[in-house]
Amino acid sequence: MAADNGDVIPSTLTHSGAVRFWLAVLLTGIGTGVAAVVLTRLLEMVQQFMWNGPGTNLLDATERASAWRHILVLLGAGLLWFGWYGFNAGSEFRVDSVTAVAFLNTDISASFAAIAWLAMDWITSKKPKFLGLLTGAVAGLATITPAAGYVSPSTACLIGVIEGVVCFYAVALKNKLGWDDALDVWGVHGVGGFLGIVLLGVFATTRFNPNSVNGLLNGNPRFFFIELGAVAISSLWAFVFTLGMLWAINKVTPVRVEDATEEMGLDEGLHGERAYLEDDAT
Repeated sequence: MAADNGDVIPSTLTHSGAVRFWLAVLLTGIGTGVAAVVLTRLLEMVQQFMWNGPGTNLLDATERASAWRHILVLLGAGLLWFGWYGFNAGSEFRVDSVTAVAFLNTDISASFAAIAWLAMDWITSKKPKFLGLLTGAVAGLATITPAAGYVSPSTACLIGVIEGVVCFYAVALKNKLGWDDALDVWGVHGVGGFLGIVLLGVFATTRFNPNSVNGLLNGNPRFFFIELGAVAISSLWAFVFTLGMLWAINKVTPVRVEDATEEMGLDEGLHGERAYLEDDAT
């Protein structure tokens, strides 16, 4: 992120030069990604063998993963992109050259990641997909977040291309394994956030943020290993917290509806209402 804000959350990692915006990295990247893994895989296994009993047939995750309305995805991606300017550039709490770099890098990374994802769709499926373009843009936003105020715009271009390709294959792996992650949180935010922190350790430079430190390619391997430690600690924290949260919630109310309710639709299954009636007309 943009600012040198090591005092926000005092810790050994922040004082030793790790990414300053600890909460931002956790919330937008590692935390959501690891939580998605817990929610999709571990929750399914627990439900299969403990909550609903052996032999329960879960719905095919790939059927639930398809986007229902591309226009709504476009609207959501646009709102995210617009808000991310304030999230990255605004996190410095002042306006200077670092703010401008963070703003520019946010836009560049998202743009290059969107095109990279679109290209991967085109290469693998022979069709350029609008949903892939939008998903790539969100992946670009998530990945550049920890590095936005610490790398050059040319590096932001490279990060965008890398994240577009890597996150594309992460989502493809998720689909192949049948994980019930309809919003691709693990592949986009989890893998993207992980990648962004690691690439920050590689490409960070004081030329664009005098209050920062240099990364691996600028002669400071120590910072790179600090970022690896940050990734490991935040991933472990997110996994343990999510697991405990799900356990507590399940004591009060089931964290997952029954298969029949999920297939029927949550609107009708839980509320007795239906928002969309197109199926009745066909």
